[in-house]
Amino acid sequence: MLRGMRGTYSIWGAVVSIGLLLAAGSGCGDDGGDSGGSSSTGGAAGAGGGGGSGGGAPATCSAYCTTIMAACTGDAAQYGDNDSCLASCSSFPLGAPGDQKDNSLECRAYHANAAKSGATHCPHAGPAGDGVCGTNCDGYCSLMMKHCSGAYPSAGDCVTACANITGASEKGFDTGTTTGDSLFCRIYHATAASVDPTTHCNHAKLNPSSACL
Repeated sequence: MLRGMRGTYSIWGAVVSIGLLLAAGSGCGDDGGDSGGSSSTGGAAGAGGGGGSGGGAPATCSAYCTTIMAACTGDAAQYGDNDSCLASCSSFPLGAPGDQKDNSLECRAYHANAAKSGATHCPHAGPAGDGVCGTNCDGYCSLMMKHCSGAYPSAGDCVTACANITGASEKGFDTGTTTGDSLFCRIYHATAASVDPTTHCNHAKLNPSSACL
């Protein structure tokens, strides 16, 4: 009888042990599921962060000038040198990250990056804006009001006067136009005035200009 009871207890103990092992295994599976969920959420957040860093970080003049000076050279050059780029850049409204139009640094930074693949973007990224990042007059007046503030009573007066300058709607600005009665000549000297206003503000203003004749 005792021997039979011991056998019964042994069988019962084995059943209990198996049940405990199964419960423990189930618990590990739940933990693994929770861990996997957290990892997935973290991965999604990481991907979002990567997207933000690609399009959400504010543009800076330093990065913009590094990019445009490297991408837009020769006949497509937009600034005489890096110093005039940095100084000119300070006159442009910042804009919103991702802007691809309007007179802003963000728009110019976008097109400067695009210019790595095609020089047609260089005038868009440059000081004139080329009718993409604002009008040529928007770009010109931003420069003049910042660096040659005495040339026009107000930004509105500048834009009004600019509309009457030869080539106000012309496309394709580059630094090659340094003389002649045109807006492009004045924009070139306006960028130069950002580092040497004493010399170049007189060249950049509408009338009389001592260089754009």
